[in-house]
Amino acid sequence: MAGDKAAKQDAKEKKSEAKKADAGSKVKKGDPKAKKPKKGKPHCSRNPVLVRGISRYSLSAMYSRKAMDKRKYSATKSGSKRKRRRRFLRLSQNRQHVRKLQASITPGTILIILTGRHRGKRVFFLKQLSSGLLLVTGLLVLNQVPLRRTHQKFVIATSMKIDISKVKIPKRLTDAYFKKNCGSPDTRKGYLRSVFALTNGVYPHKLVF
Repeated sequence: MAGDKAAKQDAKEKKSEAKKADAGSKVKKGDPKAKKPKKGKPHCSRNPVLVRGISRYSLSAMYSRKAMDKRKYSATKSGSKRKRRRRFLRLSQNRQHVRKLQASITPGTILIILTGRHRGKRVFFLKQLSSGLLLVTGLLVLNQVPLRRTHQKFVIATSMKIDISKVKIPKRLTDAYFKKNCGSPDTRKGYLRSVFALTNGVYPHKLVF
């Protein structure tokens, strides 16, 4: 009998210890300071794949997109100022710098246009304008290319050249000559042709005649 009572007491003590352990674990679970596992959907790649094996951005582009090349400054001490490099601002901007021309492009060189409505056509190079653009022309009888400007990045210089030393290029052929006239259009004809009527959103008390 005494042994049975001792066994029952041991069982009760074990149960009480188990309850205390469960209570302690519950307190730990409810602890607001406890770190919780982050839940969220994995974001897509920052470098999408255009075709299998070809990504949209190169390694150097992704390096700059991730801002990995930013300088790391150490925290400054309280009361001290960080030394910064002096900056010098230009009072006048020299925009009239000389535009370099490819060595393969000389007056009389036949060029192949790569962009625009005349792409694929062959033209003659006449001279380089002050803006750096090339003044070219084609024979209207053969390929219907008028006198126009183009950039040297979008042409292919061929080995064929024609002597144009006797050709006189007018001095008026400058960048201002090819600039479009963006004057205000005359809208009086359309105003006289239209019929007066109130439409949605037009308020009579706000009209100015």
